[in-house]
Amino acid sequence: MLALISSRFLFAERLRDLHQREVIARQQAKLVRLALTDELTGLANRRSLTAGLRREWRRAVRENAPLALILLDIDHFKQFNDLHGHVAGDDCLRRVAACLTRHARRAGDMAARYGGEEFVMLLPGLDLVEARELAEAIRIDILGLDLPHPGSPRGRLTVSLGVTVRLDRDEAGEDLLTRADGALYVAKAAGRNQVYVADGPAGPSPDEDGQAATDQAG
Repeated sequence: MLALISSRFLFAERLRDLHQREVIARQQAKLVRLALTDELTGLANRRSLTAGLRREWRRAVRENAPLALILLDIDHFKQFNDLHGHVAGDDCLRRVAACLTRHARRAGDMAARYGGEEFVMLLPGLDLVEARELAEAIRIDILGLDLPHPGSPRGRLTVSLGVTVRLDRDEAGEDLLTRADGALYVAKAAGRNQVYVADGPAGPSPDEDGQAATDQAG
């Protein structure tokens, strides 16, 4: 009888220990997710993007595979916040993030908040043409949100996007961000609400009516 009682006690102790370990593991996994996720938008944060970029860069080099990056900036976002308030500004950021999430469809795709009103799409396997087409689809989808923006010449929310791909030369993953940032600067200086490609010829994106976007930078 004592042996049976002792056996049951030990079994119960093992169950409690197993349950505690599972609870601790879930809590640790949650902390890891929080450390790598932007709290406002639910996208990957900058730390997660840095790790993902290095990982995908090494894979692209090893497999000699394409790797694209899109850097997106919400046009005139400071004016949007000033006119609508920070609550509406936060909602705007979440809606843009949701749009990016819908376009991150393939395994390895990463949508991240880079900082403030800037976002990044990391796209393993996409070449320059495919990346530009995706950037244009994102621009049109965000324009289609039809968010009023009196501070923009267009009167509604728009975004500018810089696109780049891994070049077959001696460089680092961070160079993708540098080139995409340069392309984004050109897109904004050229009138905003458009896509600019860092590694090849690209004119202004057509707007929803098929006309070239001509918003003035500001």
